[in-house]
Amino acid sequence: MRSGARTALAVAFGIWAGAAGAGETIWEGEVRVVDAKTLAGVPDGPELTLGGIEPPPPDAQCGPAAERPACRELAVLALRDAVAGHDLVCERDGDGIACRAGGIDIAEWMVRMGWALAAGEKLREAEGEARAARQGMWWYEEESFARKHGAPPTRYVPPPLPGEDAVRACMEAGENAFARREYGNLMAIEAVEWLIEETRLRWERRHAMEGDGADTAPEALDDKTRESLDAARELCDLLGGASEGSGGETRDTSGEAIETLEGRVGRLADSARETCREAAAGVARAGRIEDLTSIRQIARHTMLLTGRLGERLWQARERGDDEEARRMLARAYAVFERAERQCNALAEE
Repeated sequence: MRSGARTALAVAFGIWAGAAGAGETIWEGEVRVVDAKTLAGVPDGPELTLGGIEPPPPDAQCGPAAERPACRELAVLALRDAVAGHDLVCERDGDGIACRAGGIDIAEWMVRMGWALAAGEKLREAEGEARAARQGMWWYEEESFARKHGAPPTRYVPPPLPGEDAVRACMEAGENAFARREYGNLMAIEAVEWLIEETRLRWERRHAMEGDGADTAPEALDDKTRESLDAARELCDLLGGASEGSGGETRDTSGEAIETLEGRVGRLADSARETCREAAAGVARAGRIEDLTSIRQIARHTMLLTGRLGERLWQARERGDDEEARRMLARAYAVFERAERQCNALAEE
């Protein structure tokens, strides 16, 4: 039974709200997402309003200029990703509820990933870190949010976390799997990236407790962290390792201005999006459901891959690392180019 008898009885009598004391478990099991800060037990559990956070403002828009969905809508998708496939433990926490999945506080994760605002001082530091790193909604709305709150935009670049080689390996593996249409492998790579992020965040919290003088060199990592990151890197290499004809090569962009490359990537992104939209409409009219599913997968993974590349591009620009910025732009160009080519091929089949 996924929920305790006490919770089930409270729900049955409609008196669950306020019945649990601070720290008392009020739900254990699966949940569904109601909105950007509210969960509900499955199948008939209580509504669980996450404490300490607020969703993005209703007027905040995230995404490309041509199609800017509400940040709040993307926050709902992020929350669904955070809880999908997990049994949560939810406890009363002040005026709200704290829910954890595998030891990870869901509200804190939403703030750190940039898809929620801190409603109090408890998560204010996490919000600052998300803003500094341009996570989630802050990637699109950092300056406009700053104007609304009367604070100047930040240009702070956070210190590097361990496992950069594992992150790079998974990013390259994802590009290779995408080029070969190995969507099952892509989903597995995304799961590995989630584990890397969890490992890095755990290390960051431990490191923060040790103070600024802590050794951040790779050899200073504890054995468990090092083993986890090494295993993740090896798994991504296996899932999406380069092979002959993988189409993973990118053109030489060393002599081009970064602004010129950004313009070229932006134009190709618009072209690829329109191509895939028209292809989806065509195969839908023809009743080709499998091809429609493939196009949706192409669109989803293109957004995921280029979103990660965009974050790395911003960090490279902030460091003044033009060579890295050119590499990220070249990779993004290759991803959009492949997406357009694949959507065209599906439209013509």
